[in-house]
Amino acid sequence: MKLIFVSLMMSFFYLNGRAQQEYSTVQIDISDVDSINPTDWETYIDNATLKVEYKMVNCDPNKGFDFEAVFFKITNKTGSKLEVSWHKHLYYASVCRTCDFPDEYSFDVSLGPNEIVEGDCDPQTGYHLKLFSRFNDIDHSSGDVLTAFKLDNLGVTQY
Repeated sequence: MKLIFVSLMMSFFYLNGRAQQEYSTVQIDISDVDSINPTDWETYIDNATLKVEYKMVNCDPNKGFDFEAVFFKITNKTGSKLEVSWHKHLYYASVCRTCDFPDEYSFDVSLGPNEIVEGDCDPQTGYHLKLFSRFNDIDHSSGDVLTAFKLDNLGVTQY
């Protein structure tokens, strides 16, 4: 009986140490983001636990077509491991094309203590840290363009 009580108490303290914190986020209008000067990171959310930044980038990958994307940089500002999760709301021609697909457009990333991760131009990797905006190649540039985004249900679990 003592063993069961001790096990229950240990489980309670373990689960309390893993409480998830949800953060309120805003929709960002892409027309306000400068893709000409991709070195400037804009702050999306910043608090004592993490910082999420974004910037618009023109990519010219070694394979595939040139494209424009929004990159994210996520900084763990703690000495603990973090699990960060979100659902991408992507607006093309001002219509949310991902809002009704929570499983397909939900992502998460694990960060070690004080770790920083960010998106890159590799078209084969890092889908969680970038948003496709449009193709830049003149022969492949038709179609809707990303007009806004929101990282909805942004949650952080600290270990």
